[in-house]
Formats: sequence, C-alpha cells, structure tokens
Amino acid sequence: MPAKPADPGDPLHDTCSPATMWSAGNVAEAMPGVPTPLSWSIQGPGVNLGAHRAFVDMGVLPTLPGRRPDPLDPDVANLAIFHGHPVGNVNTVLRVVAAMPGNTVEAVMSQVFGAPGPPPAGIRDTARRYPVIAVRLPWAVATLQRRMRATDARVRAFRQANLPADPTRSRSVLREGAQLFTAAVRPQALATFIGQGLYQQVAALATLAGRPGLERKLISGYGGVEETAIATGLWEVAHGSLPLDRFLAEHGHHGPDEGELSNASWRERPALLDGTLSALREQPPDRHPAQRALRQSHQRAGLETELLAGLPAHRRPSAALTLRMARRYLPLREAGRSTMHRVFDVMRAHARTLGSTLHGDGTLPDADAVFHLTLNELLGTLPPDATDLIAHRRQRREHYRTLEIPAQFTGVPEALPAAGDAVSGRDGAPVERGLAAVAGTPVVRGLAVAAGTLEGTARVVRDPTGGVDVRDGEILVCHTTDPSWISLMVVAGGLVTDIGSALSHAAIVARELGIPCVVGAEGATSTIRTGDLLRLDGDAGTVEIIRLAL
Repeated sequence: MPAKPADPGDPLHDTCSPATMWSAGNVAEAMPGVPTPLSWSIQGPGVNLGAHRAFVDMGVLPTLPGRRPDPLDPDVANLAIFHGHPVGNVNTVLRVVAAMPGNTVEAVMSQVFGAPGPPPAGIRDTARRYPVIAVRLPWAVATLQRRMRATDARVRAFRQANLPADPTRSRSVLREGAQLFTAAVRPQALATFIGQGLYQQVAALATLAGRPGLERKLISGYGGVEETAIATGLWEVAHGSLPLDRFLAEHGHHGPDEGELSNASWRERPALLDGTLSALREQPPDRHPAQRALRQSHQRAGLETELLAGLPAHRRPSAALTLRMARRYLPLREAGRSTMHRVFDVMRAHARTLGSTLHGDGTLPDADAVFHLTLNELLGTLPPDATDLIAHRRQRREHYRTLEIPAQFTGVPEALPAAGDAVSGRDGAPVERGLAAVAGTPVVRGLAVAAGTLEGTARVVRDPTGGVDVRDGEILVCHTTDPSWISLMVVAGGLVTDIGSALSHAAIVARELGIPCVVGAEGATSTIRTGDLLRLDGDAGTVEIIRLAL
C-alpha cells in the first residue's frame, strides 16, 4: 500500500515506496519553485489523471475502471511532491516507454529526465503490449491535432465566459477549471511522448547517416511554435505595429513562473512587459523573431536534404516520413502547455476574487491566504481552524523555499540547504570562487541540446522581471525557463539552465532561435556569476569559465 502524506496540515510533502525513482527533470518548468497548496492541489491530481488517460489512449497501460491514480502509487503516479518540490515519477514514465516500439528506456533517461544512466531495476524494454498499442496508438496519433484544437477551443470559450471574474461564480469556475485542466493535460501528455519518440528516431537517423548530433539542428525551424508567436507579438508591440491589448488577449495568460497561481500574469500586470518592450526596441531589424524563425526553417530544410542523401536508399522513404511527422507533431508540445495555462489563468483570477470575498467577510486573514488552502477545501467546507492552518502552511512553504532536493533520487530525498558557490575543475575537484588563479579551467557540465559554440559574458538571472538587463550576445544562465523568459532569450547569444532535457522548454526555444544551449547543468546558477567570461559548447554540453568576474 502506498504511504500517506506525513502531515495532513502540510500538503507539500509526501512519503512513498523506497523503490520508486523520482526526477525534478522538466517538472520545474511547469511548476516552478515551491507551489502554494492551491496550485499543487490542482496540478498534482490533474497531471496524474490526465497523463494516465493519455497512456491508456496509447495502449501502453490498461484501463483501470473507477480508479484514480494515487500520486504515491508507483504503478500509476506521474507526480509527487517532497519537501515542497514537485517531481516526476521515473518508474511510471519508463514503464510506458518500455512498452512502446521505437523507444528505449536509456534514451528517455537522458532526453526526458536529463539524467544519463541506467534505469531503475526491473524496468526493461518489452513487446508485451505491442498488439494493443498497434491498435490504439495510430488512432491516438492520427486524432491528436484535432483533439488539441477541440480542447483549445473549449478552453478559449471558458476564458471568454469567465473573465473578468464574477464573484458569485468563483467556486463553480474553479471546479470547472480543474476539470478542464485535466482534459488539457491528456493530449499534451500524448504530444510529449510522441515528440520524445520522434526526437529519438531523428537522432538515430543522424547517427546512421554519419552525422551524430545533427538532430540538435534538425529539430528546429518548424514554425507554429508558441514561443515564436509570443516573441513576434512582443516585437510588434515594441515597434508599434500591434496594440498591447490585442497581444494580451492572445498571450496575457503567460507571465513569470506562470505555473504558480499566486504569481501575476501579464493580463493582470502588463507593466511586467515594460523592460522587455524597451529591450526589444533596441534590437536591430535582423533580430526580428519571425526572420530568425525563417532562417532556422531554411537551415532545417537543407539539413534534411543532406541527411536523406547520407542514408542508404532503402531507408530514405521511412526517414522522410519520420521527418514529416517531426515537423507536424513536435510543435504541439508547447501549444498544449499554453492551453493548460489559459485554464490556469482563469482559475488564478477567480481564486483572487474568492480570496478577496473571504477576507472581506472575515473568514480569511488576508486575500492571498486563499492560495494556502487546497481546492477541495475551497469547494467544500473550510477548515474550522483555517487561520492557524494557513499560518502553518505559510511557514512550511517558506521553509521549503530554503531547501533543495537532488535532481534525481530513489525513495524519499534528503533536503539540504541551497547550494553555495563552487565549481568543478576539469578533474572534477571543487574549485572555490574568488581565487586569483585556479588549476585548469573550471567547467560546468550538462546536456547538449542546441548546436553551436560561443564565448561571451554570463548574465545570471533568477527572476525575469524587475528590470533585468540582458545585453545582446550575453550568455543567459538561469534555473529553468517558461514562456515569460522568451524576451530575454531573444536578446541572449546562448543559454544555460540548471535543469532540463532535450525536449525541455529552454532547449526547444534555443533551437528555434538558433542559439547554443546546454541544459541540465546542475548548479550553474550557483557556480557562475554575472560577468564571468564563458565558453559555451552546445555540441559537447560544457560551459567553461575561462575568466572569473572581478
């Protein structure tokens, strides 16, 4: 039996089976930092149930009538939370991958979780469910775009009907929003797994053609990528060809760390974009996002021709089909995530409205206290000790924000204080910062995801708001990215993140922009400082610190 949460008053910490492997991986992109209880109570169940339904759609998992995935059940869970940090269940994902033809668990360990290494014990590739998959998966793939368009249409109608927020309907909107969020997760999870399989197949074709690593250039320039549309819209607003209110009508659901309900979206605080718009006004015309996307598209088309020419003749038809499918399906991952955040932003508005109402009648100590209750508590009967419970949860969340957990672990992780400033030399020994000289060049290692090399000055950014000034050509170093970072990424010459994978947001956008990128460079933001001179190698996955900032 799965264990239950250790503290019913603390929904941000679980315990689980010691045999389950977990990974921070891409989870921090969608759920940044330590979520509030309200955010987690929507995202955790929504992702667990929506993703499980996607796995059933693909035929890789059997239908479980009447059973909802328990977040602590290693057989069906996708997410759990430890010491306030959401993590993905490696065992569950690899069981799905092991059942699918054309994938390998080893590749997914690297490409999805950004953690090369052996899979958990007992998980291996198997053909046991191939007959079921042969029936269900083609249909799921063939109908994916239609289903995503239908879900997005439902979400846009929901948004149109419920913004601005009507205080008399806030609870019903939160209930409907949670259901829509789960519905949006389902096709997005399917798009993610299809995309991962296609990325792996393109990488295999590149190796077969004698061009290993070429996938870092081939998986780009597709057009229709959500972040390219955001960047283009911001550029047009900055240069006066698009009114800000029209931009916000389409993209206002985004904002800093948008996976957290208590954070403000661009819709709520358009001033968050002031710094971005000012920086874009200074960019030369050839930095226009649409022009950069077009250049990437032309480059990809040429590389596809080279790849096919380098393959044996009998492999070219199937390879051409794989490349066409990659062009069609890989952009869907980010589009699906945007649909999820459209729902979330409506729920954000109604949570704020409900919080103001409950504070006004004396039920809550302040309006923001609403984010420290769970969805079930808000939709049912509020706890009689709500004020004390909220104070306790606020204290626990602040404590968790001072901690970090390993990027990958088995069982329950040990939480440690946030890392200090230290880097590793070429021999792997720690090199303390501030030394006048070091033996060898300190280097941070990660996963190579976007090709190219660059020497440039580091710009370490922990918050994309607040007047951040990234200068043209600097190497942006951050923990992870979401769509609110696109303005800084457009200006930067290269990108380094603490966490991520080949199909993480940072990797996808870097390839679309044509800038080198290394993700999964654990500890980069604590070991690199603004002003360090870096040598970024997006083919080798290394970030060398060739001169320390004074």
